[in-house]
Formats: sequence, structure tokens, C-alpha cells
Amino acid sequence: MAHGLAVLAAIEAESYDVILMDLEMPELDGCEATRRLRAYPGASPDRPWIIAPTASAMPYDRERTTAAGMNDFLTKPVRSDTLAQALVRAYGTLATATPAGTEAATSSV
Repeated sequence: MAHGLAVLAAIEAESYDVILMDLEMPELDGCEATRRLRAYPGASPDRPWIIAPTASAMPYDRERTTAAGMNDFLTKPVRSDTLAQALVRAYGTLATATPAGTEAATSSV
């Protein structure tokens, strides 16, 4: 996406499992876009799973992304094996999570 506002518009139009969210975008940076996304009614902390690929590799940058509601952090340049591991972590959580806006199924005997 060209900017953070476009990310929010895309999420309102369609559901995504995983988002690679750039931190440095015009109009609305990745952290603020994530905060707004997580504040939507019925939002989930795990769906969509948000990965921050960034050249900002300081500990403060990781803390900032976590505080904004991002789920994972990758330093650029991103290696294919590192991205694959991040996607496996996302899948592990998403496969067991209840989709946003739904209740977990329960049964009684």
C-alpha cells in the first residue's frame, strides 16, 4: 500500500489473515495504522496477524511495534527463511484462534 490510510481502507473492504506493515509510510505510519486497526469494534489482537518488516532494528523499535499491537518484527533485509518462520508463527496462532466477531463453539452434555 502507498500509505497507512490505504491500508485501513483495504482492511475495511476485505479480511486479511496476515499483513506485512511497513513502519515508515506517508500520511499514517505503520504503528498508528495498527493502533487504529486494533481499535475497530470487534477487533482481535491476533487477526489480522501483523508483521513489521523494518530497517529500524533498535530494541526501542521492537517495543514500539509491540505497543502498537503488531504481532511480529523482522529486520530488513528480510531473508526468506526468516519470513517463513514468521508466517509459521502466524499460522500457529491463527489456526487455533477464534475469528474476530465470532464466539467459540461450546457444547454441553
